[in-house]
Amino acid sequence: MSMPSPETIASTLAQGFASTRRVPVLRRPDEYGLAHEDITFPSQDGTPLEGWFIPADSDKLVIANHPMPCNRYGYPGHLAQYATPFADFEINFLPDYRHLHDAGFNVLAHDLRNHGRSGAANGGLVGIGLLEYRDVIGSIRYGRDRLGIDNSRIALLSRCLGANSTIVALSRHPEEFQDCWRPS
Repeated sequence: MSMPSPETIASTLAQGFASTRRVPVLRRPDEYGLAHEDITFPSQDGTPLEGWFIPADSDKLVIANHPMPCNRYGYPGHLAQYATPFADFEINFLPDYRHLHDAGFNVLAHDLRNHGRSGAANGGLVGIGLLEYRDVIGSIRYGRDRLGIDNSRIALLSRCLGANSTIVALSRHPEEFQDCWRPS
């Protein structure tokens, strides 16, 4: 058996990062005793984003931005058709949302573009944050408007692709993050 060329390996890796396979949203907040609302709101560029708003009796909000290839729920790697050498187990973010809610935070968990149930954009390409930053900005705007709050009451829980997207958004549109909440 011959080894693939370095070019073949690089091309395969690049393709793996340039697009993602949509995975189903398998779990819902009500399975964890959380009341929620299914929501849709626009990204900064108008791409429709779908998610959950989990209300709490407060004016504090955590926005969850997920990793690739996950969605707002997580990743169903425990199912054979979605198992990969990197994730052959389930990733479930719902317990995190439960803890945040119990700590008094409203939670906004949404699917980034080209993931979960959110709209397709950019020809299905994943920009590793260079395109998805618009979704972070859309989620901040939605959260501010929804709760009638300023940025001092908003925190971001951004993982991997979500973190890259947040960093790009911070660098391109710092005004959107003016006075964001920072834990002391």
